[in-house]
This record gives sequence, C-alpha cells and structure tokens, in this order.
Amino acid sequence: MKTLIHIISAVSLVGALLAGCTSTENQEEISGVLTGEEITIDDDFDGGIIRKVISDTIYAETYGPRYFHQMAVVSFDTLTSIGRFSRKGQGPGEFIQQVSLGVRNNIPYVIGKRNGTVQAAKINTVDPDGNPTMYPPMSMQDVSAYSYAFIVDDDSTFLFLVAPWEDPENLFGRYNYNTGAFTPLVYWPDDGFTGPSHSKYRFYADNSKLQTNHAGKYFYSLANGRKAFIFSIRNDSVIIEHTIYDYPVSYSADDDGLNYSYDYSGHEFSVDSNDSIIVFLHRALTAEGREPGPSEFGQYGNRISVWDWDGKLIGSYELDHLVYGIYVNSSDNSFYARMSDKQTGDDLMWRYRIDNR
Repeated sequence: MKTLIHIISAVSLVGALLAGCTSTENQEEISGVLTGEEITIDDDFDGGIIRKVISDTIYAETYGPRYFHQMAVVSFDTLTSIGRFSRKGQGPGEFIQQVSLGVRNNIPYVIGKRNGTVQAAKINTVDPDGNPTMYPPMSMQDVSAYSYAFIVDDDSTFLFLVAPWEDPENLFGRYNYNTGAFTPLVYWPDDGFTGPSHSKYRFYADNSKLQTNHAGKYFYSLANGRKAFIFSIRNDSVIIEHTIYDYPVSYSADDDGLNYSYDYSGHEFSVDSNDSIIVFLHRALTAEGREPGPSEFGQYGNRISVWDWDGKLIGSYELDHLVYGIYVNSSDNSFYARMSDKQTGDDLMWRYRIDNR
C-alpha cells in the first residue's frame, strides 16, 4: 500500500538553535528499551494524521476527495478501516474546510467551517456517512480563527484554541455546543512579543495539542517543542499547575512588517495522553537517524518520556524503531507509533506497551 506521509512544522522557519531551556529533558535517564509489535495496515487506510486512539479504535484524517476523517480498528496485529465521515461540501451536514476532530465516549465530534459560519456536529457512528447532529453555529466575531486542537470536555462543552475577530488576548475558549454560547478563558503567554496579537496567536495555535484526563486537568503542548504544561480552569481562567517544557521564544519581524519569524528551538516532539499518562516522542533526529545539520530539522526520534498528570516523570525509554508520531491508547498504557518506509513510502506502524516492556 503506497501512502503519502505529510510532516508539517508549525511554520517553515530556519533560525539559530536555542541553547538554554527550563525543562528537565537533560535529566531524563533512559529506563529501558521498548520493543514494538508490527501492525499490518489494510489498503483502505490512507495514512492520514491520527487524532485519537480510543480502545484500539483509531480516528484520523483522510486524504480522500469526499471526506475529512476516517475510522479504523486494530485487532491483534492488523489495522482495518471501518468507515469515513465528515463529508466535504456545502449541503446538509457537510463542511467546507478546516474540520477539527475530537472524541468522547467513542463518539467523534467535529468543528468546521460551513456556509459562512463555524459549526460543530456529533457523528452517528452507526451510519458515519449519514447526516450528523448539527449544533448551533458559532459567531465569526468570536471564532475568526481556531486550531485543530480541541477536546470534548463534557456532555455540553468543547475546549479549544480560538481567536476572536478583534485582537485576541486569550488563547483558549469554551463553547457550549447545546446553547451556542462562547466563553473566552483568560490566558495569554507573557513572552515579550509586542507585534500583532493574531501573529502571536498563530504561533501558539499552529500544530498545538489539547488533552484532558477527564478529572479537571488539561494539557497543552506545541509540536515545535516550545511549551508543554498541565493546567486547570477556575473562574474562566487558565491556571498552570505543572510546567514540563518551557523554551523562551525570540521573535523577529519579516520584511513585510506584518509577519514574524522565531528562532528554532531544536527540540520538536509528538505527544499524546490518556487518563493516566502523558507520553512525549522527542524528535531530534533526521529520517536517517542522525542529528540534524545546518538548515535541517529533527522530525524523527526513538526516545520517549512518560509523565503522570501531576507533572512527575515516570520514565524515559528508547524505541527499537525510528518514528515520527505516537498515539496513546485510552484503555491501557500502550501506544502506536508511525513511520514511512524510506524505499517504498509505505506507512509503517508498531504498537508499544510501556507496562510490559
């Protein structure tokens, strides 16, 4: 099966390697080596970005012309596609662009742009190709920009990274999908940036990730490795409880005076979680398994670190394969890891078990 794999940076920038950081990364000693079980992927799964794994059911994007998302299930050592959803188009129950995916209780929810609005929907898993349950649209004044990072927080609320039409001064927002009410949450990183707020928002929203342990704790991270922290929400404000990684940001204005570049941290990661653990894949190597040279980026890795929701390091492990992404299973402390074959371009996948290494 031939699959095109896209590795997307937050922005395409080349800069100076940042020397200092406030993380504990250098103190993470290797606890052992994990051996992966190879997963056979059927031809109907087209290699889209995986967004969530719930009890070995995989929810992912798809590159097909008619849908935004797909579902697949892993049984023993085989991944089998079981359907597609989020139809593309302008008809009933369809979306035009930028469709984000969240999952709660094995039910997928989506947020996307349609007919001049931003609207959320619940997918009918019995008939994924049927019309979804549509919720009240969000005002474009409140939601002029949003990222692919969002979670279904409870039976009535989405939590996501969102920017209003006017200059945003809050990175997060809550949307009650039953009533259509939108509530901004107070948090704006204090990093010394004095340029346009939307430029700063794009930096913190692009390739970001939001997760929850479904017990009042949340996790935010940037794929470019700048920030990762655990937080709670009180009185519509974001309260940072534990900082795992925090690299300072240095901005510089582009020639047009409108856009901004930042120095590359040299530390990217793929991260995912379940209700018990948070797992980082540290992407500091090239596809050949070497350290990046000048003008190169580390987008692959074979080292993970595992944290609990109290911000404590459980352990760091080496993987027996070089990979670019990890996806933690909700039902146990296992995770899936992906790579593309350098010769054929085929999608490769392994399952790793942290408890039974």
